[in-house]
Amino acid sequence: AAQPAARATRRRRHTRGEATSMMHAAPRKNERTNEQTPRLLRTTQAIKHLAKDRDSKIAVVRAGAVPKLVGVLASGADGARRHAAAALFHVANNVDLKAGIVRAGAIAPLVRLLESSTVVSDATTEQAIDALWAIAHGNDDHKLRVAQAGAIPRLVAIWATSKARGRR
Repeated sequence: AAQPAARATRRRRHTRGEATSMMHAAPRKNERTNEQTPRLLRTTQAIKHLAKDRDSKIAVVRAGAVPKLVGVLASGADGARRHAAAALFHVANNVDLKAGIVRAGAIAPLVRLLESSTVVSDATTEQAIDALWAIAHGNDDHKLRVAQAGAIPRLVAIWATSKARGRR
């Protein structure tokens, strides 16, 4: 049997700096190929942390971050989606700010994250569940909107799957 021909060129070893920059430039598995992904991830994470504070969450809303967070839910990478859902959860814990989240159209993309739980991570699905809970909690109109968006069958399916895997 014929032996495969040896490659005429050898791979060049990369310096640590080159390897690091290549690693950050390479798209991660299951993430959109987008050079803005690391920046989007860090920015969304920062907004999430700011939204935890009572006064800062008001500033986050006034700065117009809620519609941008909703946009990330619809088209961001998994990590950015997780942080966007968490930020909306924190903002929705302020009763006076919930309506703005609903007006920005957050319910439908949050429910879509539940529907795509095989594509997004469990952590992202859990943040979407938490955000939907916070939006609906204490507001009958928001509960109805979450139900009308199709969240209930998906939540039941996730619950059944989680029970089957031994999660509570």
